[in-house]
Amino acid sequence: MDAYGVTKVEWNTLLSSSDAVLLHCDLSGETSGLIDASALGRMKPTALLINAARGALVDSRSLHDALHGGSIGGAGLDVFHPENPHDDPWYAKVVQLPNVVVSSHRAFLSAEALRSSRRRTAEAIFDVLTTGRCPRVGVVTAPGDRRALCDN
Repeated sequence: MDAYGVTKVEWNTLLSSSDAVLLHCDLSGETSGLIDASALGRMKPTALLINAARGALVDSRSLHDALHGGSIGGAGLDVFHPENPHDDPWYAKVVQLPNVVVSSHRAFLSAEALRSSRRRTAEAIFDVLTTGRCPRVGVVTAPGDRRALCDN
């Protein structure tokens, strides 16, 4: 923190003094609903909330109310709970607000995810070549063809 000139502060101070709050934490029992009406109420009316971590970190109804009522300036979201924002009545309203920017989540764009994807692909190819059976997951189809090429 010292190398970047960052000073550690308490949670409430962070919320009340930040121009932008960016969430990059794991989802756990401690962090679920971390951003609720109370947290949003502590933020500056010009502050931005950016959630690029997990959708369930933010209470969707509280976020809607804060954005719609002008309690915070805006939000940038690429995660929702449930994953499809239109499956939640409050997130469905949030994504329509003019002070919200929504993007698709790209958590898989990491060195670890790339290694995992390559490993799983290699394992599936190995299984097909050694057993003659189709992959255990996914449906393989030809372009434009609705029939499965493999039946497990």
